[in-house]
Amino acid sequence: MRFLSSDWGGLSWTPWFAFADAPAFRQLPDKAGLYRIRARELGELFYIGETGRNVRERLGDLRRNTLNVEMPFNDPHTAAPSLWAWRDAEGYEFECSAAPVVFTDHPEEARKRREGLEFYLLWQYRLEFGLSTRCNHGHFHPRYTKSSARKALVQGSRLADDVEDNVAGGASFPPLQAQGVPVDDYWMGLKWSPLQPLEPGKYREMSILPGVYKIVDGEMNQLLYVGEAQCLRDRLITHAKKDWRCQMPLYSYVAWEEGILTYQRHEIENDLLGGFYAQAQTMPTFQLMNHR
Repeated sequence: MRFLSSDWGGLSWTPWFAFADAPAFRQLPDKAGLYRIRARELGELFYIGETGRNVRERLGDLRRNTLNVEMPFNDPHTAAPSLWAWRDAEGYEFECSAAPVVFTDHPEEARKRREGLEFYLLWQYRLEFGLSTRCNHGHFHPRYTKSSARKALVQGSRLADDVEDNVAGGASFPPLQAQGVPVDDYWMGLKWSPLQPLEPGKYREMSILPGVYKIVDGEMNQLLYVGEAQCLRDRLITHAKKDWRCQMPLYSYVAWEEGILTYQRHEIENDLLGGFYAQAQTMPTFQLMNHR
């Protein structure tokens, strides 16, 4: 399985270190990079992440929270409650492997490239394994609720036997296949709406359904942004008020009448960004940025 190999994605991955072996974590790189988590008992990945600071510290923190007696809060590491739930339910013994990734670009561009690589690896995993990792995209164990952020002090727990499953434990959306370029109406195998001007006050007739969308520079045929939303109309009304630094920003979307869950929209958004990174080796112009 390629996703478990030492050169997956063209990176140089460390050996696998058990969460139960704290001293072994000293061998992890102390610089920016990516990391992956697996259960020793299974041939699949549970989580893929990245950090721009120190992989050793990031994984050390994740390890401590995962091995906590009670389910940890959703911060400082969003994966910790999910890994904790799987360990509590199944007794899994987790292991981690890391790959140092240090780009020499401007810090903002380096961050976009590193996070783009994370999107790419998550997409590649979905293509190779056929399903998402168990703890990315908002997935969670079906028989547990998830802890809130520490500030809210709501701790997750196992559901009672007579309570329905957590919907975040449902099936993955099928992985998207590489196809076309971002301005195409069939990009990544989806059926996109025709590109239209992104202008204020033009959305009364637009879909209020959930879906994914893209924003492009109509003059340069350049992808500016990819996103997902519970209500496409509301999200695009917000985006129409922003400065996209081009004369002709256009939008297009894919809406679902029914049967699309929040984590599945995140999976689709991830695949679109992973597919773009495979072509461009960076993120769309305004991705991972706050702008007005």
